[in-house]
Amino acid sequence: IVPPAALTNAHADLEEALRIARDTSAPSAESWALWSLSLLHMGEGQYGRALEAAQASLSIATSIGHREWMAGSRSILGHLYVELFAAEEAQLQLTQALALAERLHSQHWRHHATATLAGACCLLNDLEQAQAWLDTLLSPGTPMDSIHKRACWARRAELALLQGRAPLALGIAERLIASAPGMSPDKVIPYLWHLKAQALAAMGHPEEAGSLLQAAVGNAQALEARFLLWRLHASLGQVHGTMGQAAEAEAHFSTARLLVDELADTIRVQALRDGFLRGAHGLLRSPP
Repeated sequence: IVPPAALTNAHADLEEALRIARDTSAPSAESWALWSLSLLHMGEGQYGRALEAAQASLSIATSIGHREWMAGSRSILGHLYVELFAAEEAQLQLTQALALAERLHSQHWRHHATATLAGACCLLNDLEQAQAWLDTLLSPGTPMDSIHKRACWARRAELALLQGRAPLALGIAERLIASAPGMSPDKVIPYLWHLKAQALAAMGHPEEAGSLLQAAVGNAQALEARFLLWRLHASLGQVHGTMGQAAEAEAHFSTARLLVDELADTIRVQALRDGFLRGAHGLLRSPP
């Protein structure tokens, strides 16, 4: 678990890096610092600040022709748009990021952009195109040995759930957990716990799914990972609903709605805010 003090230090360090970059007229360093801040803000659910930082990073990178930071800024913008359920905007940024990554021969950005493009396709219910994007990089023997290869595999598991292939999703989730650096019996990785829980719930194991989700909630709260916390509560609502526990389900859905509203309040662009609320509330429904 990352202590809250570490997040405070990260903010302070990046703000100092940004100040130094500006004081020394180092635009590439300024672009990098803004890109890093956008990641930090996104994890905290500060979507408005994340968008502003990523857009500023892209503007600077474009002005100096720094293609790597252009690829990075467009990739993180695409990721943000996927989180906001703005699939078309995400595709626009990510296809450009992928083209830059191809010209740079950057496997790092190629994997990140491809994984996120597949996510945008899933939002549009274009599962065939999502599969096609992932198939350009993944084969059964592709290792899970870098952060963005792992992102591609995680997206493959999400796609498998949408395709009704829960056992495949479960197998990928378990492999990602087993291969996670520094994994130990007491360690919890909220996103992967969520992925595994969704697969187990789809396979008819709600109790086991609920235990994983509760552990993930506790860890996400400690990490202040607000971008994920609402999804965990939504999934817990679904799990309790399938077990006929209406009061518990509604309690989790209510918490998720409050978190979604808090996240929406950080988004300054009205169209994006409205789209995020529509997409998020669409996931906050009790099962039939």
